[in-house]
Amino acid sequence: MLSLMIFIFLCFLGMLGMLFFMLRNQEKMCQTLREEHAQTRLLLRALESRLENTMRGTVPPVGLDSPQEAENIPQHDPLLHLSFDEPAAPPSKPAADPALDLHMDDPLPARN
Repeated sequence: MLSLMIFIFLCFLGMLGMLFFMLRNQEKMCQTLREEHAQTRLLLRALESRLENTMRGTVPPVGLDSPQEAENIPQHDPLLHLSFDEPAAPPSKPAADPALDLHMDDPLPARN
């Protein structure tokens, strides 16, 4: 009877140790996620301010050497509407692809 109680006690200690290490690893992962989230928010703010300044024309986009080139760039980015505008209405009738049409041929002749 004593050996059974010792076995149960050791199993309980093992489960406690496992839970302790799981909690410690979970706290490390949570801290890492917090740091990554803060860094992502910082980079997003920098990107947003850069985009706003570029759209206003105060900062020329990367890769332009002279201010004259910055004046020739349109203020409307053609891809910017993909992330900020409402989605466009789907076409009323999708175009049919002839490669996807199924044509059923006549059945095979019966065997005799």
